[in-house]
Amino acid sequence: MTVRRLMRSRRAIGGAALAVIAVAGCGTDLHPGAAAVVDGTTISQGEVGDLTSAFCTSIEQQRTSSGRSQPTTSIAELKRNLTGSLIQFQLTQDAADELGLSVSDAAVADFLKQQQVSVSESLPDDDQQLIEDFFDQAARNQLLLALIGAHQKDPSVTTIDQVTSDETQAGTTYMQKYAADHDVIVNPSYGTWGDQGLGLSSGSLSAAVSDQAKAFLQPPAQGETPDLPASQLCG
Repeated sequence: MTVRRLMRSRRAIGGAALAVIAVAGCGTDLHPGAAAVVDGTTISQGEVGDLTSAFCTSIEQQRTSSGRSQPTTSIAELKRNLTGSLIQFQLTQDAADELGLSVSDAAVADFLKQQQVSVSESLPDDDQQLIEDFFDQAARNQLLLALIGAHQKDPSVTTIDQVTSDETQAGTTYMQKYAADHDVIVNPSYGTWGDQGLGLSSGSLSAAVSDQAKAFLQPPAQGETPDLPASQLCG
């Protein structure tokens, strides 16, 4: 698979799989080594760091193949985007578990196949696996949102094959209410969790999670971060 195919596939899944969830975080206890804690479930700094490195490698491949000479993606913003997405995935999974809903691995694989999602085989094996796992989570998140939405409208719907129309918006509406009642604690170096998702440490909120996702799931625009030193850029 080519890097160009990978980047095109990211665009295909990015907007749908990462629907925005509004959350009001609360609580003050942060576990050592944690990037974030979602209702007691830790998202580690190591997990975010490894995933950031994998995406940086992929973005660098794409930049090289496109002929751009300078890296343009902020490492800090990429980490923030990924952390926000992982928080969202965990919240959606928690909500689905409470409702007794689940999506099979086969359904996730079928969704990814339909979306033509693939990862460049020229990436190191570890990076391939990390990115594949992330896309699996993104796909599962999308399917669970649709299933939750359908279940809210008709409680007899408990499996994804019973969902006959796109109920993602209904699922997102449910998640907005669900997430407001649950604890999301974020390491300040990764941002501040608020009513628009994961924002800047200063407290000013950045774009919603879905918009953040599009920013790193698409090829970075040249000149996007001209004021950052090279050590703070990837790709």
